Amino acid sequence: MNAKISRLFIILLISVMSPLIFPQGGKVMAMVPASPIAATEAGKSSPLEESRGRLFRGIYLSADVFGYIYPIFVKDKYYSAELSATANLRNRFFPVVEVGFGHTDMVSQLYEIGYRTQAPYYRIGMDYNMQYKNGKPNYIYLGGRIGYTSFKYSVDAPAMKDPVWGDEAPVLFTDMPCRAVWAEAVAGVRAEIAKNFYMGWSLRYKYPIHKGPIVNGGPWYIPGFGASSKAAFGATYSITYYLNFSKKRP
Repeated sequence: MNAKISRLFIILLISVMSPLIFPQGGKVMAMVPASPIAATEAGKSSPLEESRGRLFRGIYLSADVFGYIYPIFVKDKYYSAELSATANLRNRFFPVVEVGFGHTDMVSQLYEIGYRTQAPYYRIGMDYNMQYKNGKPNYIYLGGRIGYTSFKYSVDAPAMKDPVWGDEAPVLFTDMPCRAVWAEAVAGVRAEIAKNFYMGWSLRYKYPIHKGPIVNGGPWYIPGFGASSKAAFGATYSITYYLNFSKKRP
């Protein structure tokens, strides 16, 4: 990871961590209360008791903007747009569905090799609120995903010269089909910036499970996974609106 990407992650981290630390005009919020089972006000249940109440609390609707920020800082220009829906179960478990669209159309300046593809991708998974006992709208979570995409890609390169006969043969492979399945380990933060509006980021470790069929070296970029044939790291930076179906917050 180069210096520009490192600085970008630091800026994103500060922007979403500040509401966690100073949620109301500089008043410091304790990340874990001294007595999570104690009621915060007379006559009200504690956050821990509330977490055992109503199962379905609401839905987080998110849009990831990192897929169009990331290419600014790297030489490989591939883009993605992504939407997700996350259910809130007792403010503790968060089943999530993510749907995105990835595409690239680039030519390597060094080797003059062109690569093109565009396709949707899908992920399903679960997040776990590491601070569910706090009963707060801001939280840190860990989770996992399974991703899938089916796509076609095209590759073209300068003509190759036959070393024996001297003839030139074009290098052009068009609409080669491929499918990919991968797993992701996720760690992230979600922080409320206004009532029911959130910002957050996640870091992801992606591990390939299946890719094929492999023809002529295989694909360079896989929508939703990235430009890597092995395990890789990724990130999201999302804007979220929360549909609250519970009288209690979050």
